[in-house]
Amino acid sequence: MNWDIVEGDWKQFGGKAKQQWARLTDDDIQLIDGDRRQLEGKIQARYGWAKDQVVDQVDRWLGRSAGDEQVIAAKAREVGDTAQERYDSTLDAIRRDPLKGMAIAAGIGFVGAIILRR
Repeated sequence: MNWDIVEGDWKQFGGKAKQQWARLTDDDIQLIDGDRRQLEGKIQARYGWAKDQVVDQVDRWLGRSAGDEQVIAAKAREVGDTAQERYDSTLDAIRRDPLKGMAIAAGIGFVGAIILRR
């Protein structure tokens, strides 16, 4: 993953970083504010690791975060494709039998009105 993404959404990634490196404090996360060098420096200070080990850890963490994003994007595409297929099939059914489509829409409206009335 590109560090610019992390930097741009540090509020979200700061929490993830704190989960990954539990010794980081809330103050550390605020001070880091999306700056990779600051993150690496704080990790190095809190854990006593060598610089190259910290860089490797951050790179691995970024790889896992990118993997999470790819899984989420794949699921979003899957949901979008399913929604599009259902929309298309509904539209086809309404075109084949418009009166039935109007009756279903009226029924949904009626049920919705009852639910909202409560």
